[in-house]
Amino acid sequence: MDSIYNLMASMDFPKMILFSTAMHINRVKSPDKVLDEVFMDLVLRFDAFLRRQHARNIPNKGLLIIDKAHEEKYRTLLASFQQGGTKYGQIRNVIDVPYFGQGEHTRMLQLADFCAHAVFRYYNNEDFTLLKKILPNFDRQTRTSPPDGLKHFINSFYDCQACSWCNERRT
Repeated sequence: MDSIYNLMASMDFPKMILFSTAMHINRVKSPDKVLDEVFMDLVLRFDAFLRRQHARNIPNKGLLIIDKAHEEKYRTLLASFQQGGTKYGQIRNVIDVPYFGQGEHTRMLQLADFCAHAVFRYYNNEDFTLLKKILPNFDRQTRTSPPDGLKHFINSFYDCQACSWCNERRT
């Protein structure tokens, strides 16, 4: 595993751009809505990245790659976001239906799993070892900006890589 994280770390921003959202289950009214909220946040962050690229005269559109095991749920969610928008606005740059593949056959899904694992270990076990290696690869507006691609939803202050700079911006 260490060699994979070192490889990911060696792909300097913007060669590999990561997005991750962590949400405490007590943040939503219904626990079965956590997946909906987290997926919406990830899609919005990806769309915001694509909008920033477009403003820099790099007019790309984005395609989501999702594990086939969750195809029906994500297909339905994305269709509703594309048709009616989200509670935060329209999605303009994520196109078409997602590509659904099997993790063992799609390297990008495997890398996404490694990213998710690092974030999970950080928030669930307070182990920063893996996340520290890939933190510079999370989407950010400039190399020295805070990581826009890493979001943590919680009902109170939490001194983490995502929350600490969010709280600094509010003061």
